[in-house]
Amino acid sequence: QRAGSAGCPSEALRAHERSHEQSHDQRAAAALALASPPGAPPHQVAQLDLASLRLASLPSLLPFASLRRLFLRDNHLSSLPYGELPHTLETLDLRRNRLSALQETLDALSPLNALQELGLEENLFSSTGAALRMQVVGI
Repeated sequence: QRAGSAGCPSEALRAHERSHEQSHDQRAAAALALASPPGAPPHQVAQLDLASLRLASLPSLLPFASLRRLFLRDNHLSSLPYGELPHTLETLDLRRNRLSALQETLDALSPLNALQELGLEENLFSSTGAALRMQVVGI
């Protein structure tokens, strides 16, 4: 067997991971395109429904400067990037994802000063429901 061959298991695994990341990025980009109203520039979009798309990470939402409602329920999100959610969000539905780090999630949501409705139910948080409600109220 040749050294550095593409047939080695670690190289095949890296190639598979790159392919998976690419397909996820393509799926996220396609989801944004489908969820955006036809002909509307991103900075004018007020609502995006990205529910049930098996997203493992968020696509870039920064161009959506006027976004007020974002629906991300029933995906595979395990974390939220700090500073990447539009500060204009009033409604954010993150129910039924794979979020598990409560403090990290709350930190990512802390810049969202306009946030009025937040759905976090049925994630993987280890905190009890009462503790979660008390911490979310403080956002």
